[in-house]
Amino acid sequence: MLQPLPTLLNQLEQMRSRNVPFVLVTLIGVQGNSTRKLGARMWVALDGFTLGSVSFGSCGDGEIKKRIASVLERGTAHRFSFLVGEDEDTELGLACTGDLEVFLEPNPQVEAVWRDALEHLNLRQNVVIRTTLEDAPEHNFNTSVQPFKPFRARVETLEDGTNAFLEHWSPPPHLVIVGANPISKPLSRIALELGCVVTLFDSTPEKLNPEWFPGVQNLLSGDLEQVLNLEQSDVWTAVVVVSHNYA
Repeated sequence: MLQPLPTLLNQLEQMRSRNVPFVLVTLIGVQGNSTRKLGARMWVALDGFTLGSVSFGSCGDGEIKKRIASVLERGTAHRFSFLVGEDEDTELGLACTGDLEVFLEPNPQVEAVWRDALEHLNLRQNVVIRTTLEDAPEHNFNTSVQPFKPFRARVETLEDGTNAFLEHWSPPPHLVIVGANPISKPLSRIALELGCVVTLFDSTPEKLNPEWFPGVQNLLSGDLEQVLNLEQSDVWTAVVVVSHNYA
C-alpha cells in the first residue's frame, strides 16, 4: 500500500514550515531485498532533519543524505542507484540487500497534483500519478472509476522517450458496519487506524452517538437497503454485520 496522500501532504507542510531547503526522495527501483516497496518516500532537509524513510532508517538513508547538499545547490532533480549490503548479509540478519534506485526532487512542486488527486480518491475513483524522471520533473495524473490493471508503482517509458514513475492509488477501503454495539466500537477504531472510510448503520438512531464512535465518517439510520446502496459502496467496500438481528 502506498503512503496515503493526506500523510504526504501533511509531511510536505511540515517540511515547508521549517523554512529550511529540503528534498523529496522517492524509491523508484529495487533489485534484491528491501524493507520498503516502490513509492516509499523520505523528506530530507539541508540541516539533516528527516521524515520517513526509503530503507527504514538504515541501509540506504545515510547514502542519500550525503547527496542532499549538492542536489539543493544544483537546484535540479537527481536520479541514482546504489548498492545496499551483499547477498551474504541476508544470512547475518540484514534485511536490505541489492540495488536501490531513488529520485531526489529539491523543493518539489507536487502539492497541487496531490491535492487534486486526493479529491478524486474521495470520489471513489482510481488515480495514477505520473512523475517524469527529468531534471525539472513534471507531475500529472489521470483517473478512472474502474480498477486499473493491477500495479502498485513502476517506471515506464513514455511515447516521447521520457522515463516516468507511475503510482497507482485506489480509494481508501470502505467498511460498512451494521449494528452499533460494543463490538462495533473497537472494530471502527481499528478500521480508521488502517485508513478506512467507515459507515456505521443502526436502526435505532439513539445508538449512533458521535461521542461513542469518534472519527466515524458516516453514522446512518433508517432504511438499510438504501445504506447498502450508498455512492461510496463499490469494489473497495466490505460489510460486517454485528447486529443481533441478522434478518
